[in-house]
Amino acid sequence: MQDPKTTYSRYRVWFKKYAMARFIGHLDLQSFFAKAIKRAKLPVAYSGGFNPHQLLSIAVPLSLGIPGSREALEFYLVEHLGASDVKDRLNQQMPDGIEILEVEIVPSIGKAAAALVHSARYLIYFENDGLDMEEAFNQVMKNEDISSRVFELKMAKENVIEATIATGSAKNLKPQLLIEHLGLDLKKVRYERAEIIL
Repeated sequence: MQDPKTTYSRYRVWFKKYAMARFIGHLDLQSFFAKAIKRAKLPVAYSGGFNPHQLLSIAVPLSLGIPGSREALEFYLVEHLGASDVKDRLNQQMPDGIEILEVEIVPSIGKAAAALVHSARYLIYFENDGLDMEEAFNQVMKNEDISSRVFELKMAKENVIEATIATGSAKNLKPQLLIEHLGLDLKKVRYERAEIIL
């Protein structure tokens, strides 16, 4: 039997979540997008069975209270629409703090974005309490368990660390764990996810 998804169009949506919207939890965000798609009158595809739901998924959960500058979700439409049309219709339904940046039409078959995510880039803002950051970086890279999940670690500018770390189902490093291993006080640090990388 043919998978019905092969007859649908799949859309990958890149969005920004910031300001007060960063306090919307993962499940509530998924529910919000499902309602926004309906309000935008997009012909969304549903699963079968007794409890059908929209074929929609957010690539990677974002911790509550943390902004994300380039997050991803995917959904299927039963009719083919242009990417710019989908973007415009969705942006009309977005509240303050959520912005649709880009919409791509991707092959209907193949791995979902959630399975393709391998890393994410974070910006970590900290107060310099006299820490030697070069030594802190060296200590992190000497820890084999941590360093195997850190792809890039550098100073973006004074008091801002840029870290690209393993993210996703295959391999994952929580940014909080990296921050602790850098010797920074979590209570004095704020961070954001600058992008997820497929």
